[in-house]
Amino acid sequence: MSPDLQMKNETRKVEKIYHIAPSLANAKQVDVKNMHLIADSFSQRRPFLTFFDHPIIEFDPIMATVCKDTLKEHELLQKLTNERFDVGIAEMYDYCPSALFHKLGVRTKIKVTAIHLIQMVSRKFDIPSFASFMPNAMAPRLGLESSFFIRMLNFYNEFFDWLWIDEIYFRTQYARIITLHIITTPCSQKDKIIREEFGQDFPNLKELVKNTSLMFINSNPFLELTRPTSNKVIYIGGLVDDMASEESKKLDEAINFC
Repeated sequence: MSPDLQMKNETRKVEKIYHIAPSLANAKQVDVKNMHLIADSFSQRRPFLTFFDHPIIEFDPIMATVCKDTLKEHELLQKLTNERFDVGIAEMYDYCPSALFHKLGVRTKIKVTAIHLIQMVSRKFDIPSFASFMPNAMAPRLGLESSFFIRMLNFYNEFFDWLWIDEIYFRTQYARIITLHIITTPCSQKDKIIREEFGQDFPNLKELVKNTSLMFINSNPFLELTRPTSNKVIYIGGLVDDMASEESKKLDEAINFC
């Protein structure tokens, strides 16, 4: 999405990298630097309630646009199908990767997330969340205090996430939120885009996501708050490539010797 990244990546093992540039009509829409709810989400203090400033309001149209541009790369999709991949790994942002893996014939599907297991991801796998003791990831952390006020705020934010992600609220006539964009729910928006490309008989997106083989979480289980989990959830926090240089190894030996 970021034009600054271009072909850069964090691995030395990849043989082929396909970079899908956004179309001219969509280039501005996918530039996250112009969207303060995303660009400033880690640098500014977030308010208590997530109705008007939920990052998904700006993030979901980006993912829908990226999904649409990707699905139109028919030649690339055919090339990937011919590769007959055994395993597919994708970030758990939305439903589009699950649809792509199904279309490409990938049988073993793995989802990853660069952060801890947040509610809007766990809910896709039917892993429950409890607002009484689990802080909502999209709202500011209010500490581990369990007062009535804290639980009430947390319940509201959790309830809003549930309505947003699971489409219940947005199936009604009130689906249109007045922002810079007219937003539908993540699933219904992707479902329309994917069925336009792959046909109306394409499988249910939510069921495709649930058929994921494993889910890698970039967090340490000992640092997570108590929460329900699943045997599909694998914590990989702390697994890093050994990038130590000879100088750093000598320094470690000297420190350990002392």
